[in-house]
Amino acid sequence: RKFYRKYQEVDSSQVETVFLDGVRRTPRALTTAYRSLHPSATEAELAGILRRRLEETAPNDKQIASLYEEYAPDRYGLADQGYLAGVHPLELWLVGYRLEHPGAGITQILADSRNERQQVYTWLFKTKRKDAQDARIRSLLEVEAFLEIQRSWARLGYPFANLVPSYATSIGSSGDRPAALADLMGIILNDGVRRPNVRVVDLRFASGTPFETDLERVPDAGQQVMDPAVARRLREELVGVVSFGTARRAFQSVTLDDGTIVPVGGKTGTGDNRIKITAPGGQRVAAKVMNRTASFVFLVGDRFFGTIVAYVPGEQARNYNFTSALPVQCWKTLAPRLHTLFQSPPQTDAMVPMDTTSVGADSVGTVGAAAVETDSSGTGTGAASGPPSATSIPVALDAIPAGSDPLDAAHEGGSPQGR
Repeated sequence: RKFYRKYQEVDSSQVETVFLDGVRRTPRALTTAYRSLHPSATEAELAGILRRRLEETAPNDKQIASLYEEYAPDRYGLADQGYLAGVHPLELWLVGYRLEHPGAGITQILADSRNERQQVYTWLFKTKRKDAQDARIRSLLEVEAFLEIQRSWARLGYPFANLVPSYATSIGSSGDRPAALADLMGIILNDGVRRPNVRVVDLRFASGTPFETDLERVPDAGQQVMDPAVARRLREELVGVVSFGTARRAFQSVTLDDGTIVPVGGKTGTGDNRIKITAPGGQRVAAKVMNRTASFVFLVGDRFFGTIVAYVPGEQARNYNFTSALPVQCWKTLAPRLHTLFQSPPQTDAMVPMDTTSVGADSVGTVGAAAVETDSSGTGTGAASGPPSATSIPVALDAIPAGSDPLDAAHEGGSPQGR
């Protein structure tokens, strides 16, 4: 049932893609998974999948031919196929079943999977190799544990359907999207209540005619997804990061006309994302630079929150070593331009559409920010609002010399984004 829920909302045409995205990026795992889903696939089709997903680290033609023969689905039972692919065997079966029966419901799936569900666990009753059984049980428990972690993260806005089972993920470090990080900050700011960001307030058609129609969005009371006490404690810690930690540059960056200093809280993160492949002896055999990121997710007082991200994609990222000091400095530069927004009275009577403040860059990299207003009254809409007009600040990342940090020679940094 848990795997059915995982793919229940996934379009049939995307089920295989979502599944393969969660498979370990190794030739053996991908070959086993793909051949299990497509038993009649040709060697050329397997080669295409491996080259698209492994790119420069894909095996050569001779190795692909060997993999094609070695991991043919008729050589292994369902339990062994799941073990070789690094996924739960029943998830592997369900994805294959969905490909053949895209409209099947839970009742039909349970009925047709009776034999497979019994087959998958028959090895538990074979005690000849207890150590191997224990290792496989631990692997299955790990897969199920990360499914539960993903489900709890999704309630807080985590945008992906899968998690990479790793030590880093187990302690809360994972890839994320800027909008999802901002959503998480909004939940913390709103005492643990998740409310939607609103872009469209109302739609009006044929104004001034007999056919005039006005459609207004119904306010959303939101969903309590975090204990209020936890949210309040997190706010204190976030303010501490700005007051005493890696986001110190943002300290006292918002001051109102009457001299009031609005507290700013936030979390920084720097990502140097690379794929490294090592041989059994520990020797590195391949490495690929994926991108470099630096993030600052922030809250301002009890009304505003958002994210600023610096991003350089691809191999060119090896030429940069900026840290999270960059987006924090961008915030410090941007904050005075948002003074009118911070000075404005709260929007509580009606929802105001969210506006996005973009900090432009050239084709090498981008820096983006969004200021969002939240209604924390508990009875409002949780509407989002932005500045009256967008503000642009050019940031030319290609002007940053390789080997230097443009903002901080001491390399003020942060930890990878996490939850």
